[in-house]
Amino acid sequence: MTQVLIVAPLLAIVLSLIKLVVSHYGNAGGDAANAEKLKASLRIFYSLVLAQNALFYLWKWLIHTWPDRASVVRKQCGFGNWGKIWVFRYVLETRKMCSRAHKDK
Repeated sequence: MTQVLIVAPLLAIVLSLIKLVVSHYGNAGGDAANAEKLKASLRIFYSLVLAQNALFYLWKWLIHTWPDRASVVRKQCGFGNWGKIWVFRYVLETRKMCSRAHKDK
C-alpha cells in the first residue's frame, strides 16, 4: 500500500507535466472557440493536479524529516544531549494538541 502512495502521485506529476508541455488536447469538434476553451480549462486542470501532488510530496517529506529538523533546532539553540528529548517531546505534544483541536471542530 505504501508503494501506491509513492508511485501514484509521482505518476500524476509526470503525466501532468507531459500534458502541459505537449499541450495537444484534440480538436474539440473543429470549433476554434471551443478548442481554446478546452485548451485553457485543461491547462488549469493539469496545473492543479501538478500542484496537488507536489504539495503531497512536500507534506510527506515534512512528516518523515521532523526528527532531523528537531535535531537541528537542538543544535542551533545550544541544548545539550538533554535537549534532544525535550525538543522531540515538544514536537509530539504539539502534534497531539493540533490533532485534538482538529477533531473537536
